[in-house]
Amino acid sequence: MSFLATTTNVADPTPHLAAEGRRVGELRDAGLVAWLLVHVDGSGATFLVTTDDASTAREIVDSLPLVSSGTATVELREVRDPFA
Repeated sequence: MSFLATTTNVADPTPHLAAEGRRVGELRDAGLVAWLLVHVDGSGATFLVTTDDASTAREIVDSLPLVSSGTATVELREVRDPFA
């Protein structure tokens, strides 16, 4: 299953960016985040989470430092590839 996660920064993300980068790298290396796009205006990011179920996808996004610190909110939606 795939889930589109869109974060929105509600506070200054700067203090958490290094930890966020490390965590996203770990998730990417584990095959749980397929890609990440950072919003040009600095307001957040959009990324694809690949996992077996919605509760695991929620745990993954909640493990991000920006989300767990309350610096960003996240919207999570199940998506599918129409070309697959």
